[in-house]
Amino acid sequence: MATYHYRALAASGSAEQGVLEAPDLDDAIGQIHARGLTPVRLEARDVAASAPAPAGAPARSFTIPFLTPRVSNRELILFTRQLETMLDAGLPLVAALGMLGAQSTSVPLREAIDQVMSDVSQGSTLTEAMARHDRCFPELYVSLVHAGEESGLLTQMLDRVAIILEYGEETEQRLRSATFYPLVISIELVIAFLVLVKFVLPRFASLFKGLGADLPLPTRVLIGVSDFFEARFLLVICGMVAAATALDTMTW
Repeated sequence: MATYHYRALAASGSAEQGVLEAPDLDDAIGQIHARGLTPVRLEARDVAASAPAPAGAPARSFTIPFLTPRVSNRELILFTRQLETMLDAGLPLVAALGMLGAQSTSVPLREAIDQVMSDVSQGSTLTEAMARHDRCFPELYVSLVHAGEESGLLTQMLDRVAIILEYGEETEQRLRSATFYPLVISIELVIAFLVLVKFVLPRFASLFKGLGADLPLPTRVLIGVSDFFEARFLLVICGMVAAATALDTMTW
């Protein structure tokens, strides 16, 4: 016998939640239907998970918004297509959101869907609820959903949103393929430059300094570059790795 925590909608539209015991998921759903409710979320809870937290333990976790990862285009496309299909089949919006939240494998998206479902069940529009989660639902996405709600063509607009996202995903893949070879060449050039300034130039620099002659400007510049990298080689490497990571994050 397992313990299930459920959230369901009554015929009046009000949301209810509670805990029940059932041998399996199908029996739990049957019990909810027998009460005249429509399940929107159903989770199995073991005894350890349902036990109260020890004294002094934190009540809930929190996230820093700008450190929260964005939802990928592929995850957003899948969510949009599934939501469109469910609404087109006549499923209520809150029920559809509840099912999609339970099925999502992306933690940020699942948390956003759960909050959107809660907001919608309390009277917010889908646009208002999604606008509160800009790291999951971009501004253009929310604007198109708003247009669909205002015109009464939400399912058609969701289909159009999915098409736009799919086109963006395809374009991104083409860009990645087109820039792969130049990226490899650039990395090889950077590695060759680092080997040059770390291992080759210092030997020539010591040789030129030992001659005591007045060296030309290009040679003095090379020796200065060599000295700089020799003194701050690890710092330069860390800076280059950080810059490459930041560029990749902003680009893709």
